[in-house]
Amino acid sequence: MKNNNYRQSGLTLVEILIALVLSAIIITGIVQVFISNRQAYSLTESTSRVQENGRFAISLIAESIRNAGNFGCLPENSRDFDSLRNWVSALRAADQSVDLNPIQTNNQTALDNTTDGGTVANWFDSPDTLTLLIPTGTSGGRLSSVLVNSGTGDKTLKVNGGNFFQSEIVLASNCNVGDIIQLGNVTQDVANDTWDLVDATKSIREDFYNLGNVASELMQIRFVEFSVDATSNTLVMSTVGDGAAAQVQPLVSGIENIQFQYGVDNNGDYVADYFDTITNISNLSNAGSNPFDSIVAVKVFVLAVHGDNGGDGNTLRQPQTISFAGQNRTVGNATDLRLRRVYETTVNLRNRMD
Repeated sequence: MKNNNYRQSGLTLVEILIALVLSAIIITGIVQVFISNRQAYSLTESTSRVQENGRFAISLIAESIRNAGNFGCLPENSRDFDSLRNWVSALRAADQSVDLNPIQTNNQTALDNTTDGGTVANWFDSPDTLTLLIPTGTSGGRLSSVLVNSGTGDKTLKVNGGNFFQSEIVLASNCNVGDIIQLGNVTQDVANDTWDLVDATKSIREDFYNLGNVASELMQIRFVEFSVDATSNTLVMSTVGDGAAAQVQPLVSGIENIQFQYGVDNNGDYVADYFDTITNISNLSNAGSNPFDSIVAVKVFVLAVHGDNGGDGNTLRQPQTISFAGQNRTVGNATDLRLRRVYETTVNLRNRMD
């Protein structure tokens, strides 16, 4: 006899299919939400990194430009006399500075603005480089006297404090006059924190620095160059000036390009009347023998990029169209969808305005 109280039943094929379809819809929705959130997170992280690197690079370059040409208390009308220019020209190698401009423009290789065609990843012109002259007192010292050997004519500088190297170039200044010299032998008295520095050029005018009531100082000359390592997308700073080889220091990663334009003052009011490339400025025919003396400002453009090409660096869905240093380009391609941002600022050469 059958017991109908224990009747069993299962899912029909239709019910199973409906359940599978509903499960697939729910799973697809969850995956889409996860992917969307992951893309949003990656884009937010990329934006944050690009903004941090771009602004940091801009601030480093701008601060160096503001300090360029700082000759302490030496008056403006004493900074351009022939002995200063001549000694810098004679002492520096051919690929270094030959004048006292804050912006070291005489070396076209160091301040190259390439024409369209020399490109990075086919987006923009190759990165510019910028060389600055930055006298610094941070490693200098107080010049107390200059002793002259009557037999040989050698001149020895007595200096309190500082840190000096043989063959480096220094500026002696007492707020009235200045002399640029190259050091010969350097002797340090560590116990008393004093130096005996030989003037290898024998050109310092000792009468100006042996005045008991006039404070004198020694400032070390630094040539600082900013450039981009295109292989690693890194902003690099090279420093020359301590008598040794150039010191190369990576500063900021994620920098793909830097470009510079220079503000020209036509009427002597220290206000830039227009901005142009260094190549065009060097070709000016109405600016006298040194057209770079009319430069009073620098416009800095930085192109920052996030990540390596491909992989996690690709956070965009399609290439960007951006404007960089007056050039409009579509950057990226099907395999390079990294986020890029442009940062720019204008910096006055404040030491030209003393």
